[in-house]
Amino acid sequence: MVNTSETHLESRLKELIELEVSKAISITEGVRLSKAFLERSDNESAVEIFFLNHIIDVTVNVDVNYGIIITDLSCNLQEKIKSLIEKNTKFNLRKINIIVHDIVL
Repeated sequence: MVNTSETHLESRLKELIELEVSKAISITEGVRLSKAFLERSDNESAVEIFFLNHIIDVTVNVDVNYGIIITDLSCNLQEKIKSLIEKNTKFNLRKINIIVHDIVL
């Protein structure tokens, strides 16, 4: 049986982490959360989070502007996400995956 308080807590933590990821994206030029995920009706988020005690893995699905160097953008975005999450929460990040779904012209 799933503990309701644990489910609610995990849901709130995911919201907090998604907010920090959104902040990182908003201060990074040439990237946005994947439009394909934002338009989905199955509630699948563009940000996936896996918890393991106080360590988390984050996968972010994004669209990038044409002409952006994806490797540079990914490294920059990973650093911003890591910094914001570790500064504003009690979590440490083990892994941050950046998945590019589309190139925006």
